[in-house]
Amino acid sequence: MISNEYSVLSDLKWSKRRIGEHIHYPIDPKFGDVKEYWESEYPTRSDTRNMDNVEIINPIFGDSFMFCSGVPKQYDVATLLTNKYPKTLFLNLSLCGSGNSRIITRLEQWANDPLSKKTNTIILGLTSLYRFDYYMNVDNPSSLEPSNSVYDEDGIRGFNIMPQIEVNEMMTHLSNERRNKIKPSLQNIWESYVMHQSEYPNVYYKHLETTLKRIDWITKANNWNIIFVKNIAWEEPIHKNDIEVINKYLQDLNIENRKCSVIEIGKVQGTFVDALQCGHWGTETIKTLARLIAKDYDVF
Repeated sequence: MISNEYSVLSDLKWSKRRIGEHIHYPIDPKFGDVKEYWESEYPTRSDTRNMDNVEIINPIFGDSFMFCSGVPKQYDVATLLTNKYPKTLFLNLSLCGSGNSRIITRLEQWANDPLSKKTNTIILGLTSLYRFDYYMNVDNPSSLEPSNSVYDEDGIRGFNIMPQIEVNEMMTHLSNERRNKIKPSLQNIWESYVMHQSEYPNVYYKHLETTLKRIDWITKANNWNIIFVKNIAWEEPIHKNDIEVINKYLQDLNIENRKCSVIEIGKVQGTFVDALQCGHWGTETIKTLARLIAKDYDVF
């Protein structure tokens, strides 16, 4: 099996090179000076030491909200669910900042992993329509030549481009040398996306319809149930008629051999109970999410 973070041909073992590295996603100051480190060959902060022995492994996919960014790992939704179901590992494979294509790429990578045979249910949340995947050779940006293999662990980098995020924010974790090298190209790409790619019909068809169909195909092929978590905040830019279509599509995913339920997290629903300084879900909201997931999971 090839080993590449961005490839749908890969499983998830590419992350083993990160073991021991600091997890750079900040934790809310109210928890004190907490530092966490990648401990697994999988891209997760879930405890994977018993992966080979547990009966069931149910992965969680999404962006920073599903990752439970801002709280220490003992408070994240995967940990809460694993504590409730000791014979099941809920494996948090969410990725902060990811666009919907990257979220589903991780789902496909998990489907390639031999341990995915232990899965019976996935928990999945999507992100903003306005996140665009872009991949760059950080040594030779904009080059048409294959100067670096796309399977080079160091030479290729993925970016999630958003109209409201400036280019400098996308380069935080690069060396100064690489920042200076790629900034002109990345700036041009950002401007091009904002000008030509961010029209509503474009992002809707590319980043919602296609993503939902990929989820349908993958879960149907594997007989995996779906617990779909709707972060209502991401629905604000979507037309109400289009939301009705998506809601009907999600209902239709609930078939005999593959159950699908929908959980909504939002202030109007009374499920967004508290927030951190960074705007992510607080511990009480995450507890509410875990309780709602468990309620649907018990029915499955």
